[in-house]
Amino acid sequence: MEAVLNIDRSVTGQPWRWRRPADPGLGMDALVDELLLGRGVAREDLPRHRDPRIRDFLPDPSCFQDMDKGARRLADAVQAGEKIAIFGDYDVDGATSSALLVLLLRRLGAEPLVYIPDRLMEGYGPSGKALVELKARGASVAVCVDCGAQAFEALEEARGAGLDVIVVDHHQCASLLPVAFALINPNRLDESEDGAAHGHLAAVGMAFLLGVALLRELRDRGTNALVSSGTGTWTGGSPIALNGFELSLNGVPASGDTFAVGKTQQPAANNGNALAFAALRETGLHRSTVQLLYRTSHDDGARAVADPRTGATGYTGSRGAGLTLKRAADAAGKPIYLELSSVNPVVILPGAIAERGDDLAGELVGSCLMGTGQFCTSPSFVVLFENEETERFVDSVRERLEASPPTPLLSRAVARSLGASVTELRRAGAELVTGGTAIEGPGFRHANTLLRVSGAKFLAEPHALQTEAFGNVSLAVVVRDEQEALAVLGHLEGNLTGCIYSDTRGADDAMYALVEPPLRQRVGRLLNDKMPTGVAVSPAMNHGGPYPSTGHPGFTAVGIPASLRRFGALYSYDNVRASRLPDLLRDVNPGGRAWRYVDGQWTRGDVTTSTR
Repeated sequence: MEAVLNIDRSVTGQPWRWRRPADPGLGMDALVDELLLGRGVAREDLPRHRDPRIRDFLPDPSCFQDMDKGARRLADAVQAGEKIAIFGDYDVDGATSSALLVLLLRRLGAEPLVYIPDRLMEGYGPSGKALVELKARGASVAVCVDCGAQAFEALEEARGAGLDVIVVDHHQCASLLPVAFALINPNRLDESEDGAAHGHLAAVGMAFLLGVALLRELRDRGTNALVSSGTGTWTGGSPIALNGFELSLNGVPASGDTFAVGKTQQPAANNGNALAFAALRETGLHRSTVQLLYRTSHDDGARAVADPRTGATGYTGSRGAGLTLKRAADAAGKPIYLELSSVNPVVILPGAIAERGDDLAGELVGSCLMGTGQFCTSPSFVVLFENEETERFVDSVRERLEASPPTPLLSRAVARSLGASVTELRRAGAELVTGGTAIEGPGFRHANTLLRVSGAKFLAEPHALQTEAFGNVSLAVVVRDEQEALAVLGHLEGNLTGCIYSDTRGADDAMYALVEPPLRQRVGRLLNDKMPTGVAVSPAMNHGGPYPSTGHPGFTAVGIPASLRRFGALYSYDNVRASRLPDLLRDVNPGGRAWRYVDGQWTRGDVTTSTR
């Protein structure tokens, strides 16, 4: 195939080739057209992509459950002058979602409260304490962005305090939803087909659509009082316009709401980066909130981890790439902490399936499909006990997988690797229950897949049947009895998590006592009656495990202070004068905000004679 732009290979040695044969009929915009065609755009649709209009690509916000309900509540609040609070996750998606809604509400004449939780001390997601605090500060409605889809206790506490909470999220939901005034999430299991088709959207994309729905609701009410701010104004007339806003999405191929290139009606300086930094500046967030170093080669990565200026490295990714980096770091004497591959076994005992099999099928599918199975704690290895109820459980899992629309994988490489993993599992003896193939069309998608294998076949090829299938694929290992289960667990490699589901009335207690010890030795975090995809940020959390889940079982990537110790060199000051100590080690806490560990206690206070 012809080289791209007469370039045979990139500077890193990667071949440059068009995804499709060159088309001699393409005109002056040949380069753009080739890129669009390569991304799955139909030839007859090229003009729409060359000269894009957001109204041509934007989905109708009303296709999402609770979208109109949430927009109506926000419109009520804007018109009545109610105090609105924005509770944002602390990552880039939460930060940009928060900034977008804050800017829009300010242009509507509101001045919202903003709450971003302390990642170290509060952890992920809304807490009841924080939401009640927002209510005490005058908020009558709160919008949780990029979090809240599984915040059952926090939202219940907020409702008890009289706070209406609108959740705008994109993380996979469980079959049971938390109590919220509105829960807007394309990955709700009960989402409409049209809404679920946009399951690839980041939270900021959903927040943008909520903004569109809000403006439409206000327009329909005849509200046209506008407030000018920043780079433009919004208009309540038709068509709806959000001048100065851009739709921000996860990187996915060209289709529908996800991709458009061509001329812009904005000044050149008003691009995505400028808007992102302007939003950060207006909302008081640090410029470094948005940063990314993307797609380095293995060779470049090896040079980086071994560079004399590098102190230590944290890595999450494939085992092969991680071990390449580890060899380079070890040779240079540089610490490196690896999170590699993990199948995260889930053992479901017979009593649990007999007691609540259908509910467990829903939990398992929800966890397996969260993030298209690309969570490091996704349960891709399930041990079941042979009986009729297990067969009904497998059928229920199959039906749910087939009913759930597959969502995009991270990249072409991930899709290719997932397909190879399924092929290897089937070669080793696993039988296909459903799925098993890549999906043609836009995006890198793979059919939701369930494989199964008997305990005896697993024991014949235990290494191959633990091949990590990074994506929406799970393997069910069906064992005859407790002894075969023990043999299977005894062959497991190291994993981040391991879970045992048992009968809540005690019918499985004797079997639990048998299977727990071998599983405990092979996982970093042991769970009971709970899927592993949720990771709480707390001092007790261990997001680590024996090799090959990580490069060292003595460290965790989550949890304070343990996760920080990986990157902390030990420095001691002995009899050093106070004036020569670093500011943070002096008796007076500079600024009064830093947490310091003094005499076994975390404190923000100054050190006094009584606390020395």
